[in-house]
Amino acid sequence: MKFGSLIVKFLICLLFTAAISTAQSSNQNFPTPVTTNEITGTIPSRDIGDSRLTTFYYGFDGEQGDMFVNLVTKNFTGDIDLFMVSGLRSLTKVVVYADLAENETGRVIYLR
Repeated sequence: MKFGSLIVKFLICLLFTAAISTAQSSNQNFPTPVTTNEITGTIPSRDIGDSRLTTFYYGFDGEQGDMFVNLVTKNFTGDIDLFMVSGLRSLTKVVVYADLAENETGRVIYLR
């Protein structure tokens, strides 16, 4: 009986940890680490009249040289900003407006 309850507790902890690890970070000090070359996420819509902004933070390592960022959005109106970690120096800002079809745009950034 003890062994069965231990397994159930372990599975609950495992599911809770998996849910946390795939979440999008809204804390600038603890961005979600990017470990693959693609980020896929959904931004939940707010109620009509709710003017609060939705902000998510991601972090990744880049080496000196050119970096191409390709953005594909669907039914999204907003800004996507890229910053350097040191001093939050702005690298680029992409403004996206919603359309019926998917929008695709990209930016080439040179890292020094």
